[in-house]
Amino acid sequence: MLKAFSNWLERRRARALELQMEERARADKLRLQKRVEPLGHLRLCTLDCTFSSSYFNPPEGSDIFTAYRDHVARLSSEWRDEDFPDRVLPVMRLLSGDISAAEQVLDRLPPEPHHVDHGSGFCFVLAQRAMAHILPLPESLKEKPGQTWLAGSQAQADVRAWLEEHRDKLRWDEKEGVYHLAE
Repeated sequence: MLKAFSNWLERRRARALELQMEERARADKLRLQKRVEPLGHLRLCTLDCTFSSSYFNPPEGSDIFTAYRDHVARLSSEWRDEDFPDRVLPVMRLLSGDISAAEQVLDRLPPEPHHVDHGSGFCFVLAQRAMAHILPLPESLKEKPGQTWLAGSQAQADVRAWLEEHRDKLRWDEKEGVYHLAE
């Protein structure tokens, strides 16, 4: 009887420690979410799409935007030959203020539209949607970028032409996560 009670007590202690560890992990995750929140929705989506949100954990007090840029540079180096991240990495660079990555986004447009179903497949259209959102394109070019911005399409040619005309006037606003046209 004493052995059974001792075993029960040990299991209770082990479970209490397990619950404490889970609570600490939840608290750590909430603190991290608060720290990365300034990156904005699109940059956080890129972290999810590259499966790197679980290990993007910049030191407390560090500049979150610099940490994101450093993370993107590291991923670009590590995943140079990967196919799927290669669709997302250019938009990550674009969301870090590297306007030259816009050409890579346009070069990697899919040949057919990818249909998003309740968020599933969002990573396959993230580059087009993000680029349409962060560039000050004419509204006509922003329509359904996930379905109209396709390899060899008129939309691809129009966006490329707009970019060529305005590239030198584009200024990155890191806090807002968008490009503005300089006057």
